[in-house]
Amino acid sequence: MGDHIEGQENEQVVTPWDVEAEDGVDYGKLIREFGSQAIDQDLIDRIERVTGKKAHHWLRKGIFFSHRDMNILLDKYEQGTPFYLYTGRGPSSES
Repeated sequence: MGDHIEGQENEQVVTPWDVEAEDGVDYGKLIREFGSQAIDQDLIDRIERVTGKKAHHWLRKGIFFSHRDMNILLDKYEQGTPFYLYTGRGPSSES
């Protein structure tokens, strides 16, 4: 994910509203900067094993490329421990 040549920094800006990158997005750099982990085949295999279902096609095709704490969630699921999943970055209305 994301080739990087030592001493040569790929200038990129990635926000929820805009993506600018001179030589394409360096996904490895995004993973490092945001402190996430790559979604690899081992994780996809575990998701399928734990849930008993095929992983979402966006996971299998690499469209979703990183995660935070997915292993913790899968551990809880395997243990039968209840958990909740909160998503989003803020309210979706002006209310």
